[in-house]
Amino acid sequence: MDEKQKKHNKTKLILKIVGIVVAVAGLALAATGIGSTFASDGFPELFWMAIPGLPMLGIGLMITLAAFRREIASYSAREAAPVVNEMSEAVSPAIQTVAKAAKEGLTQTEKASAVCPACGARNDADAKFCDNCGKALKKECPACGTQNDVDAKFCDNCGGPLSE
Repeated sequence: MDEKQKKHNKTKLILKIVGIVVAVAGLALAATGIGSTFASDGFPELFWMAIPGLPMLGIGLMITLAAFRREIASYSAREAAPVVNEMSEAVSPAIQTVAKAAKEGLTQTEKASAVCPACGARNDADAKFCDNCGKALKKECPACGTQNDVDAKFCDNCGGPLSE
């Protein structure tokens, strides 16, 4: 452990001790002041102790929480991680189902129609020319004869260049 870490741990230890001492002292003062109010028949003589006691209690608790922040965060993470893992296991099949349905829907849409790159009109999947503007929807590879998208520069099958 390096010197900086040792100093940090020492500071945290001091804050833990100071925080607890201030909180306990504040609690004692506040309890005495408030208790004297209920125990007294007349004017409560020790009520003034509640005035510094309540802020001391709050300050002591804040110092203590700050000093124990790492421990609290580690505990919270250990408690939350299993819940997140269980939730992801429970949700995973549903996400896979939705993803599969979306993929199938996209595949069916692509097969069902060809979109003209010139005008954006939808055409039959096997159409070679656009019904709307007459532009070519497919480009044939001169090397292997494979039909490619009209905006492709190279063949999907053989990788050969496609003529413009």
